[in-house]
Amino acid sequence: MSTAARITAFMLTVASLLLHAAVVMGVGGEPQEECADERTCLPFDLTTDPSLTAEIREALGAQWVENGLAEHASVASFSRFSLQLMSVAAPAALVEAAHLAAIDEINHAKLCFGLAAKFTGKQLGPGPFPIPDGVVEVATNLREMATSVAVEGCIGETMSVVRAAAQISMTDDPSVRKVLTTIATDEARHAGLAWKTVRWAYTTGSDEVKEAIRASLNRPFAILPPAPAAAVHERDQVLLRYGVLSKQATRELDIEHREWLLPGMIEALTNGSRQVSLDYTAKPCTAEVKQFVKTFLEVAGFSASTQLS
Repeated sequence: MSTAARITAFMLTVASLLLHAAVVMGVGGEPQEECADERTCLPFDLTTDPSLTAEIREALGAQWVENGLAEHASVASFSRFSLQLMSVAAPAALVEAAHLAAIDEINHAKLCFGLAAKFTGKQLGPGPFPIPDGVVEVATNLREMATSVAVEGCIGETMSVVRAAAQISMTDDPSVRKVLTTIATDEARHAGLAWKTVRWAYTTGSDEVKEAIRASLNRPFAILPPAPAAAVHERDQVLLRYGVLSKQATRELDIEHREWLLPGMIEALTNGSRQVSLDYTAKPCTAEVKQFVKTFLEVAGFSASTQLS
């Protein structure tokens, strides 16, 4: 077996162990009275809020299960990312950060399934992680790796940070606030890692790599249409207080925040600047959003031209 094959086999073994930790967590049995990991401890007291009908609880549980499955999938995504970084001889600090991010995603999955248990009274968790045809696709050149990270990380993770941060002030439930705060804190580092990785690739890559990065960063931003006007239902407002955004609210948050955040970051990256021009006064921006944006800018090696405080 070649050295490269040995490394790949080892990394896939590590990935399977990380996934196993998420799979076996909290499936079956009753919620534990004590929790060994403070990051995934949640108060399981059930609120007496009369708006939490059986139907609403089931809806909340289903959405937090869906969120948990998305976080579970992110463990595999970061494990694959670490392989991609190694294949293009990325700096060791980026590889280390990718591994730490995978562990963060395990914690996120546990927290999400913990909330699902709180609302449904059932201990839930993901099943085996599906790998089509038993093959894990890994981008092994700088262009493919950088464009993938630009879309999934620089755009996707950045919007995840903003959504989670914006939601913190929308809920009074301590469990939901803890989960959203933890996710926003970690996702801020992940978004920063994505921008830092793409900036490294843009600096060291060929003209072809640079053009591919620019196209990837601008394409998702350009094609998202405005959200159509829609009535806000009382049910949506209840779900929102417990951390579940409607599709309409999600689109509105994404469109609102991408307009003041993404263009300045893309411009700074492609111009080789460390200073990002942000006009966050154009739209309402909560203190939590400013806090976590400041965090991922610092991780990425950027600074805002305006004070985010």
